[in-house]
Amino acid sequence: IDHPTANGYYGGATAAPIVKKITQYIFYKKKDFAQFAKYDEKSNKVNMDTVQSQQASTQKVFAPGYMPNFAGMDKSSAMQLAEDRSIPVEINGFGVVTKQSIPAGTPLAGISNLRLQFEAPTYAE
Repeated sequence: IDHPTANGYYGGATAAPIVKKITQYIFYKKKDFAQFAKYDEKSNKVNMDTVQSQQASTQKVFAPGYMPNFAGMDKSSAMQLAEDRSIPVEINGFGVVTKQSIPAGTPLAGISNLRLQFEAPTYAE
């Protein structure tokens, strides 16, 4: 840490043992923090958030030559699929696809521009 070399790398490899020692010291000194070090499978499952998109795609159309169903995809996945199919795309918003201007299953011949509407996903309660 004090004398880095040109060919060495630091970051996680250097910081991890230091963070481990600090964490162990804190757990040793502050006994009430020990509860955070224990893994309880039952409570961890209950406390996990579930992400569900109301517009999640139930049927994906990926047949070559036809418009895919982009519903529920994130921006990078949608852009990659559109690029793979050579579909020009105009995007609006952020999150997951909730609307597409050209319906899934439409032949790609003569398609000029696809508009995708992105919105934040909804969370189940």
